[in-house]
Amino acid sequence: MKYLHSWIREYAPVEADPKAISGVLMDLGMNLEAAEVLADEAVLELEITANRPDALSHLGIAREVAAHYGIALRPPEVLELPVLSGGSGAARITIQDPALCPRYCALVVEGVKIGPSPPWLVRRLELAGIRPINVMVDITNFVLAAVGHPLHAFDLDKLSERTVIVRRARAGEKMRTLDAVDRVFHGDECLIADPRGPVAMAGIMGGEATEISPSTTRVLVESAYFDPDAVRRAARRHALNSEASQRFSRGADPLMPPRALMLAARLIRDLGCGAVAGPILDAHPRPHEAPVLTLRLPAMQRFFEFEFDRAFILKTLAALEFRVEDLGDTLRVIPPSFRADIREEVDLYEELARFHGYNNLPSHMPAVTTGKVWELPPLALVAAAQDHLAEAGLQEVYSYAFATRKELDTFEPTAPGEPAEIANPLNADEAWMRQSLVPGLVRTLEANLRKGSDRGAFFEVGKVYYRKGDGYGEDLRAGILLSGPREYGENSEPLPFTFYHLKGVVEVLLERLRAGAVRFEPAAVRGFRPNGSARVIAQGRIVGVMGEAAVEDARFPAWCADLALEPFVDTFKVPPVFKPVAAFPPVRVDLTIAHDAGLAWESLEGAVREAGEPLLEGILYKYRFQATGEVRTTLTLVFQSRERSLTQEEVNAARGRIVAHLTARHPVRI
Repeated sequence: MKYLHSWIREYAPVEADPKAISGVLMDLGMNLEAAEVLADEAVLELEITANRPDALSHLGIAREVAAHYGIALRPPEVLELPVLSGGSGAARITIQDPALCPRYCALVVEGVKIGPSPPWLVRRLELAGIRPINVMVDITNFVLAAVGHPLHAFDLDKLSERTVIVRRARAGEKMRTLDAVDRVFHGDECLIADPRGPVAMAGIMGGEATEISPSTTRVLVESAYFDPDAVRRAARRHALNSEASQRFSRGADPLMPPRALMLAARLIRDLGCGAVAGPILDAHPRPHEAPVLTLRLPAMQRFFEFEFDRAFILKTLAALEFRVEDLGDTLRVIPPSFRADIREEVDLYEELARFHGYNNLPSHMPAVTTGKVWELPPLALVAAAQDHLAEAGLQEVYSYAFATRKELDTFEPTAPGEPAEIANPLNADEAWMRQSLVPGLVRTLEANLRKGSDRGAFFEVGKVYYRKGDGYGEDLRAGILLSGPREYGENSEPLPFTFYHLKGVVEVLLERLRAGAVRFEPAAVRGFRPNGSARVIAQGRIVGVMGEAAVEDARFPAWCADLALEPFVDTFKVPPVFKPVAAFPPVRVDLTIAHDAGLAWESLEGAVREAGEPLLEGILYKYRFQATGEVRTTLTLVFQSRERSLTQEEVNAARGRIVAHLTARHPVRI
């Protein structure tokens, strides 16, 4: 949010320049994102944490500044008006669901003159990042920026029977909001309605039906307190983030509604754009109950290993508008209504530490105690997989665990169950939990492509999710993506990753996890191109899939794999067996075998080993030549003895025995 230096000093009259105030605010926990210094003004852009909605206003920031400098806060002047309880007068207010709306206040303004705002108001709003619209809407936005409480103005003549009804939405009910979008409600949203139907989404956005227009002459200004959870759920479900929803969803001040209207009334009077008709109408079925906290001074001293001065404690809490009763070693503390984040004793510790200065607190090295060390097996497995994939030259990425319906339909799930739908998704498009790690890796590659980088060697170790009976399950998996040029050949020609590079990474990873014999079974896997996709089989079960994913606008193939890790929780802990290096040199002999094109490498290798030749140490693939009607594959046979050097006669005899076995038992030719 943007804050004007002059506006802050209007409520906290200190002789401090923008740089000094910025430093104070950063020390107090607000991050300065940008600062713009103009001829007669300075604009500070601050990042406010989600637990501090009170600081989303100039008054809230001024309160922090005033407390730091030890001066009295000077809130904006308001027009004192009587408050009529019950919600009936120039208009009628009915709250049908107090859980969603504990308080609703309204002010009726007659003789409204809709027109542009004066230059000073326009400039203030523009510098604060708010677009001026007309004088009545600008007044509500001024109040929002000044004291942090959202207001909304309705054209009173467009409200049926001059009646406001605060109620829960009915499933299937519709309304067009001010952004010209037709909203369909699910039944748990809080709505502002009149007898004919909804006119606003409570705490989020108004509706077109009651929008202020140049012909408006009577206005009802709303100032309310809405349940934060209800506003947050509705805003996320409808992907509708507004200045109002940011504040209500974090917890607005439940005592501010009438005071905010009084500030608006003062501006209406001063600008001559209308006449306040009657008192403020206040429907308040659930009065605010402030928590009562006990601050134990000895406990706080033990916590910090530091004793705060009692006068400092009392002065700071009073400056922040906490009510304090001194009981000796304990203080009875009641937080102000605008501090929804203060709920426990340790929250008071934080407030005092902020104003004392974290850098001024003593620091100590943490105590280290020895004892039995244990680790959850899955955590060690994750670390082992991460270490190996990083050693292989891949970069680790983290993807959101949410998926779109299109991603679920496009890529074959590796989760052993139906998709798990999110009841309250952060993004309406991503309403499901992921069932494969491949879509997240593809998203990362596509993001890189948009930024001009076409090389990707990524991995992610995470979970996939699924429905499991009446509940849910999650499986630990490793995802791999290789794409782009792995290196450049002659004439700077890019040499791309291939299926065999991915296969090698997968094989070595599973070898490190002690998976035993691994084989690859060609198969059509949804989401992968048919050429080169396969299922990975270890320990007699399918443990993963791999292949080329379809990626738009990619110059190079995107080779992806998704592998289960949990089957290897026990095997990867088995220590490797040391095999001494042979003291005698190996002898390598090539063997070319002609066979049918449908014979897989796995079968060919198995046929050679089936001969049972004791001197055969290894089998290496050399190359493959495809002729009409047959394929010729050249193998390198590695012969070795650990007791002596082999003679050429022994090697020739061993090769002959293998050839005899192959020609006698298998449909191949040598």
